[in-house]
Amino acid sequence: MIIDPTVLIVDDNEMFRETLRGLFGIRYPTLRVLEAGNGAEAVELATHHLPHVVFLDLSMPVMNGHDAALLLRANPKTAAIPLVLMTSEDPSDRLVQQLLPLCQGYLAKPFSFKELEHLLIGLAPVQAGPARRHRAPVQRQYMSAAPSL
Repeated sequence: MIIDPTVLIVDDNEMFRETLRGLFGIRYPTLRVLEAGNGAEAVELATHHLPHVVFLDLSMPVMNGHDAALLLRANPKTAAIPLVLMTSEDPSDRLVQQLLPLCQGYLAKPFSFKELEHLLIGLAPVQAGPARRHRAPVQRQYMSAAPSL
């Protein structure tokens, strides 16, 4: 049973975040959606709120997605939170290749909401409370480019 499900959307494009938040709100009205405009905000929000999944852009100001993922994985409090990389960067890009092993999913921008939902459903269900810290390992899922949101 998922209690108080929360996702964190991390992207420096405010319109992109608003679009995802709106789509999540329509499809999943009880889902709590947090937003961050850069990696530093993401680390702070994730540490404080412990979302069930973090959707993480790669290229952002202040702190990029790679550095944010390293900090999230290094912190025992956030290390088990599934990360999903969302980027328009070339999959062969050095930072993309370094970030992929830290993530449980990958979405190439632009992607469809259906692809995002498919990936979200594939992530392991999470229990609230003390058991949250001991999530079951999740399989990596990769989605390639598709029609835009």
